[in-house]
Formats: sequence, C-alpha cells, structure tokens
Amino acid sequence: MEPRPAGIPAVPRPVAAGAGQRRAAQRLPGAVGDVPAARLRGRAVPVRLPLRRAGRPARPARAGVVAAGAPDRRARTGVAVRTLVAVAGGAGRLGRSVVRVLADAGREIVSIDLPGSGTPDGARASVPADLTDAEHTHRVLADIGPSAVVHLAAIAVPFSRPETELLPANVTIAHNVCDAATRIGCRSVVVTSSPTVLGYGSPAGWAPEYLPLDEAHPTRPWHAYALSKLAIELMVRMYADRGEATHFSVVRPGYVIAPEEWHGAPTQDGHTVTERLDDPALGAKSLFNYVDARDAAELVDTLIDAAGAVPSAEVFFGCAAGPLAREPLSELLPRFHPGTTDHAAALGDGAPAFAVGKAERLLGWRPRRDWHTELSAVDMTTRQGAS
Repeated sequence: MEPRPAGIPAVPRPVAAGAGQRRAAQRLPGAVGDVPAARLRGRAVPVRLPLRRAGRPARPARAGVVAAGAPDRRARTGVAVRTLVAVAGGAGRLGRSVVRVLADAGREIVSIDLPGSGTPDGARASVPADLTDAEHTHRVLADIGPSAVVHLAAIAVPFSRPETELLPANVTIAHNVCDAATRIGCRSVVVTSSPTVLGYGSPAGWAPEYLPLDEAHPTRPWHAYALSKLAIELMVRMYADRGEATHFSVVRPGYVIAPEEWHGAPTQDGHTVTERLDDPALGAKSLFNYVDARDAAELVDTLIDAAGAVPSAEVFFGCAAGPLAREPLSELLPRFHPGTTDHAAALGDGAPAFAVGKAERLLGWRPRRDWHTELSAVDMTTRQGAS
C-alpha cells in the first residue's frame, strides 16, 4: 500500500482514539523527560518541552546564512536562545533535513506528522495530528506553543493522488496550520510552495517570458498540485495584507534530493540521481531543477529569523546553483520544451533555469551543495571503503 503523504488522515473523518490508543500515545518514540503526545482528536494532553538539550551544546551559527538586519538570537546575550519550532511534515523527505538542520542551528524542534511516522533525528518529540481538522490543528499548535512554524505537510508529488483530493487537501492543511499559527501568536511561519506554479510542462505548451526564471515570472499552473501551491502563496499574502503580526515567508524548493539519495536511494520519482543524469528526459519535466534537502533546510532556517529583514509573504526559490544535467540547458531545454528556444541561449554553460539571486541578495543564503560535489564525495567514500 502506498504510504500516505504527511498530514493526510487515513479516512476523511477519523474517529476518536480508544483507551488503548490513548495509553500508547502518552509517550512518543524519542520523547525526552516529561514530553507526552499532544491531542489525539481533541483529547488534550499538554506538551511542555525543556528548552535545553542535555549533553549537546548548540553548534555555532553558520557563516553567511543570517539575513541582513535579522535578529541574531545568539548575539544579544552571548548564549544560544533555543527557539521552539514546530515542523509540520517533519518526517517527510524534506522535513527530515529541516528538522536536523534546525536542531543543529540550536533550535528546539517538535515534529508534527501522521501517527506512526516516528520521531525524526534532531526532534525533541513527534506529535501525531490530523491537520485536515482545523480545531485539532489549533489545539496541537497551542499545546506546543512554538515561536515559529515550518509548514511542509502536503501531498508532495503531482498526480500522486486524484486531483479532486489533492487540491482541497493541500489548501485545507496549509490554511489550518497558518490560521492556527496566527491565532496563537507565532512570530514566524515558513511555508513551502513549488516552482511548478510557473506552468512548465503544460500539455498546451509553455513558453517562458525570459530565462533564467525568477520569483517575478508570471504564474500559470496547469494541474491541481501547482494550483494548490499558488493558492497557498495567495493565502500567505492574504495574512500579510491584513496586517497579521506573524511574519510569513514562502520557499519554492526545487526537486528535493535527500542526503541518502546521493548514495543510490530512489528519488521521489522512483529512479536514482545517476539515472536522472544519464537520461535527460527524466529531469526535463522539472526543467532540470533540484536542491539538496540540507540547502533548502538552511534557507528555511534563515527565513525563520527574517522578520524585519524582508517584508512578510516574500517568495524565494530554493534551488541548486546549477542544473541536474551533464549538458548545458541552452541545448537541453529546446529539445524537450520547444517554447524555450527563444530564451534558452541566454543560459551559459552550467547555468540553471531558476535563479536564486533574490535569496542571496536579501538573505545571504546560497546553496552549498550540487550533484558534482555530492556524487564525488560518495565516490570517494566508496573507494576508501574498498581500499
């Protein structure tokens, strides 16, 4: 049976947990000290988290990834202030890296995901939740009491579910999380969108207005997944325009490559990174964009502290600095997307289809990993192991 994406319940309206289920849920795998599970369908169990990780000092801040003008949580007192962050969808492909990177940056993490998802490495606890239920979502976040929320929970792959299910699920989950975050007074919310909002791959044909693509390029979604992501971007803009105190940011991550996938684990489409490089048709549908999950996580970490540095509801591409391809995109894009012919020549050797200059200019973030460095590191490790 195909596993359900983060935040999607097994049935539309799951029943309340029975007594045996409640007893089993009182202490989650990986919970520390007196950290219980949060509510299961409305049965409140307070979540109180210690704000210090015993035996593990916070790592120093990474150079070059703190937003200009953003508050430095370490500089004010000389010691790390342990920001409590709730990560919705923390057990997913991107979520696991987000949890690990945020924890390594000195933050306290609670993962929110489907029952049975386990506790991601770096999280203090994992809270099971039905994020399609607005009241339940509010109670879970109110019990955790985070100062920041990272929203990753969604049906994450286009056409992986019926469109009549995918669209309302993704939009409802995002609205419930964002609404609850504003109601409990979260300082910062970071949500994920997708480059697919631009409309590439449309069966009716697609021609960009220019290349490389940036955040200002017009959006033209043609399937339910992309439409759900554009709706989420507009939702975030709605909260910002009505003057909510919570600061919102939007990340459009590229095709996410988890760390284990550099070592041969299948990507979200079922093939390996090497197979994607060997057969350009596999990467063509995403315009050869990608991002190492850890780089995307570092962008999320930067955006958590971006209030005051950038306006609320700003959108940022989070992609690698080059394409996931061995040939230049000036040759590949016209081959698979004829509508790009007029602009593809502007892409020099090694240039990607998506520009990440906005994130570097406003936040100081830039991707640190690419397929050359990561596959070379894997090859080096393999050779050392064989010697």
